[in-house]
Amino acid sequence: METNNINNLEESKENEPYVMNLKVNEENKSCFQKLVTYLKGIPLFVGFILITTFILYFFTLLLPDFTLFFSNRPYRTIQKFNFWTIITSVFINSKIIVLIFTFLAWISDAIRLENCNGSIRYMFNFFINSIIIQMIYTLLSYLLSFIFFGYYFGELLEKPSHGLLPVVMAEITILSLANTEIMVTMFFIPFPFKAKFYPWAYFGFFILVGGFVVLIDIISGIAYGYLFFYFLRRFIDFSDEFIQKVEDFLCCKYIAKLHGKF
Repeated sequence: METNNINNLEESKENEPYVMNLKVNEENKSCFQKLVTYLKGIPLFVGFILITTFILYFFTLLLPDFTLFFSNRPYRTIQKFNFWTIITSVFINSKIIVLIFTFLAWISDAIRLENCNGSIRYMFNFFINSIIIQMIYTLLSYLLSFIFFGYYFGELLEKPSHGLLPVVMAEITILSLANTEIMVTMFFIPFPFKAKFYPWAYFGFFILVGGFVVLIDIISGIAYGYLFFYFLRRFIDFSDEFIQKVEDFLCCKYIAKLHGKF
């Protein structure tokens, strides 16, 4: 009996690595399934922003001059008449660390907003917000250049906007102003605090991560957040009938079905 027990024990020990490997594989599989489920849960427009932004970022690594034609550099936008950049600049990001942390700060709220408001309404709001923010960015750049450096300071006016960052700061500010007394947490602050301080916590964080080169982007985003919440939201609104017409025109239901299959 003892010999049999010893043999069984030795066999079980020999099989332990296989059992452990099986458990690890199952854990890896469940993590992968969670990731797939999460990616499938990303709505259409947020997914479009993610894919487009990362593709264009890697494109700029191969062709650095590519950003000259699509990023908002105030001097070129105004004095070289590159007005289209106030629309395209939101997709152009030059610093990968800022881009990653921007997405981490933005994606959960963006998914919730698009699911609540619908893809078309969120898309319209997103682009309107982005265009006005880029106008504020351009105006602030010229004002700072004029106040501190005289009429023209090349380095400041040639500095490109950091794509999605000011839009994210605006959305964070708007959500914080709508829920000022709610207690929130951030991954680098060890204690909860009121939501009204949330954008300013991110202000400090992004200055640490991106340096002062992102200062005008952050100020532009926060300024627009306050402007929208206290004034512009009365005017930037779309009726359900208009949204329905746009959805019908763009065949959004068909696109949504295709999106759900992937």
